[in-house]
Amino acid sequence: MEGVDKIKRCILKKSIKVSGIIVHRGKDEAYTLTPVSEDDLCFNAERVERIKESVTVHDKS
Repeated sequence: MEGVDKIKRCILKKSIKVSGIIVHRGKDEAYTLTPVSEDDLCFNAERVERIKESVTVHDKS
């Protein structure tokens, strides 16, 4: 499995350098790997912390 992990890491590193990678699986399946930045993420560390705080406040009430 170590060789497979190396290949995956290589593909992901390449996807960072280009706008995206299309992965074909079989005749009718294709997927696009698109790099995203921290700004693209809906749940960054700050948002996760705010959610945890909200849950704590809710549990206390």
